[in-house]
Amino acid sequence: MNYQMVLVGVGGQGILFSTKLLAETAIFMNHNVIGSETHGMSQRGGSVISYLKIGNFLSPLVRTGLADIMLSFEINETYKNLKYIKRRNDNANGGLVVVNANTSIVSSIKIFIEQMGITLAVLNADQISKELKSPLVSNLVLLGFASKYSQFPFQLKDLLETAERISPSKFKSINKEALKWGFETEKTST
Repeated sequence: MNYQMVLVGVGGQGILFSTKLLAETAIFMNHNVIGSETHGMSQRGGSVISYLKIGNFLSPLVRTGLADIMLSFEINETYKNLKYIKRRNDNANGGLVVVNANTSIVSSIKIFIEQMGITLAVLNADQISKELKSPLVSNLVLLGFASKYSQFPFQLKDLLETAERISPSKFKSINKEALKWGFETEKTST
């Protein structure tokens, strides 16, 4: 298994926990993991980007145009970081971009993304987390949703097992519920 991923958003969206959950899942499945993150002004709502490589890699940062997957927790960060995602070419398919947004907002970039051969999956994870009465789990709703896609390295059951192991006791139940709700939401590739 060789995957290069970027997780992008702003401070307070659970990007670092999401990265930890993915890394721990890969480690539990006996894969090599290396990663890094940038979160200088994150406490003030600034940009956060986390790099995660699963497989045999020597450095933690993902170079432009090499990410297989982007998980975006905030739409504006998607636009700023599209440079990381792999485009379709003669040798390979494009990457997968999973975005937490209202589908009507993302429709403005749909044609541009399709021209690059990138699979775009959109889910309003914020709305679902509000329905769960736990707005802080939209990150896990998005991860559960991403696990529906064949390009994503983990299945829902893998994520649920890891959430059981690493979540603080008082959050285990809601974290697993959020993953399930994301997975059960209708798949929307555009």
